[in-house]
Amino acid sequence: MLGFDRDAVVCDLAETYNVLDYKTLPVMTLATLCAGLHDDSRIKMEIAGLQRISPTFAAIRAADTLTIINYALTAKHGAKLPTLYQDVMTSKQKQKKTTGFSSIEEFENARMRFLNNG
Repeated sequence: MLGFDRDAVVCDLAETYNVLDYKTLPVMTLATLCAGLHDDSRIKMEIAGLQRISPTFAAIRAADTLTIINYALTAKHGAKLPTLYQDVMTSKQKQKKTTGFSSIEEFENARMRFLNNG
């Protein structure tokens, strides 16, 4: 496992067993701990050729699918598709234009214009 992806093993050992320095462990203990890692650990997923999917993104995908089904079943003709969580999380929705400032004076001038117009 260490030869396959040392960083993944280090992360998995730290996360699962709170082992921060695997080099201090006897080889048999290290082998036992590595063998005992869960099947969804980084290293075991990588060895199996599988990609890790965040449970959060899986839940977002499920929620978006239900949103689309609900829209298809209940929306009136021509209704706008609701915003999907995936678009919000991946910044695919329109972003508001932001303004940067090069100096404090530039910021203060813009702030005063905003306050006077608001």
